Amino acid sequence: MPERLRTSSRAEDILSEAGRLSQADFSALARAALAWSLRTNGRAVQRSVDVSGRAIRFVSLFGKDHGVFLGCVGLVYGEYLSADSDAFAQAIKDHVDAGCEMLANCVKDCGGRRSGFWRRLLEELPDAGRSEDVCHPLAVLLGYADGGREPVIAHLNDTAKHANPHTAIVGKPGTGKTQLLLKILADVRVQSSFATNFVLFDYKGDVAANQRFIDVTRASVFRLPQDTLPLNPLHLPEAGERQVQIAAEEKAESLACIDSHIGPVQRGVLVECIRESYRRAADSAALGEPDLALLYDVLRGHYASQSKAADTLHEVCRRLAEFRLFWQAGSGREVFGNLLEKTLVIDLHGLPVLRELVAYLVIEMIYREMCQMGDSSIAENRRQIRTALVIDEAHNYLGHRNRFLEGTIREGRSKGVAVLLSSQSPDDFSPRGFDYRELIELLIAFQCEGASPVALQNLLGCTARTATVLATSLANLPPGEALTKGALVGKEFCRFRSEPFHRAYV
Repeated sequence: MPERLRTSSRAEDILSEAGRLSQADFSALARAALAWSLRTNGRAVQRSVDVSGRAIRFVSLFGKDHGVFLGCVGLVYGEYLSADSDAFAQAIKDHVDAGCEMLANCVKDCGGRRSGFWRRLLEELPDAGRSEDVCHPLAVLLGYADGGREPVIAHLNDTAKHANPHTAIVGKPGTGKTQLLLKILADVRVQSSFATNFVLFDYKGDVAANQRFIDVTRASVFRLPQDTLPLNPLHLPEAGERQVQIAAEEKAESLACIDSHIGPVQRGVLVECIRESYRRAADSAALGEPDLALLYDVLRGHYASQSKAADTLHEVCRRLAEFRLFWQAGSGREVFGNLLEKTLVIDLHGLPVLRELVAYLVIEMIYREMCQMGDSSIAENRRQIRTALVIDEAHNYLGHRNRFLEGTIREGRSKGVAVLLSSQSPDDFSPRGFDYRELIELLIAFQCEGASPVALQNLLGCTARTATVLATSLANLPPGEALTKGALVGKEFCRFRSEPFHRAYV
């Protein structure tokens, strides 16, 4: 069986137009069309022979639900169709193309409005069963104040208490900040009935090694460089010329931000090599989309044709390709379809190089996926948090400009994406350029020596005098104790004994 199907040219046009209206992924819309047609047309679906449309890889179409669709096709056709059979592949193509005709009606009747498209789609499926977003109350116990008598609770998704869920935890190593971070994540997972996910970058390897935390949160662990992340940094929902050009410029900008040795000329070379990679992938029936190995092959060919010696750009791309940190074409491995629906711990501590770049590439994928989603739902002053982007030892990242991390913090509130940053000092959040302090709602500060009163004043919104007092208090906090703002009624700030993960989840 081929690894991909080719839609009809009309189906491609419908999916592209529906994607522009809905901001949904091409493969996600094709999956919706497939399910709709299976339910509506059954075995009576018209055979489709037009293969002049866009190619869709089966792994992108099914995601992790390959077995579900295999079972559904078997029920519809009244017989088992092997996933390796041409009959199964043809049935999938028939229903994708047929389902697109139904999507076309939604496009036609929506009046060019995104909300109209989704409303029309729901009207077309009145009895299909609708999945309502559940806004679980996320009330996280941080610890106890007043000698253990007063619980200190963070209501992370209560819009009446917090403008956004973004959180910073600061403190010296060994003061308890990582244990509290794990406690917060475990609480969020359990309280949301595991509906709220997270992606955590583990800089020290201690989170990935905490099997109790992994079990409680049901997280998947990827230890780099031994493991390969089932993600393709070069994947684009729409790979038109304009989208490719923008993505190429953004990736070149990211590399230049991380490594100052990559100058304007090298950025231009990278942009052209990325664009050439997409052209080659589009011309290859076996590829469908480029991967990092293809990009390095194109870049290496460019350097050879120009008789150029290997430089910083060449070495970065070589390492990305040869370390096999990300999905590679022909590997036979599945690629995650929806990253925001996964709970992952990405262990970077064993990676000798490229730590920041790996994180940047994953954050870019999170941001792109987030932008294609509608706003998260609100019920009773509670906004649904779909996922959290968690960066431990965040001071390793905050000094670099990253428009995708900045965009996630700016735009994540309405999309239901929280950002949790753990670092060593409040001063880490005031680098040049983007000011993280303006958008961090909750600060939890453990012992810090030499914390700038100015940084505390900006993070907490307090007076200069109060910030000076707090800076002195932070320097003298014993391990396990922390300061935060607004957690207790009638008190602007409170000092509390934190509740570590290892005690809360024995």
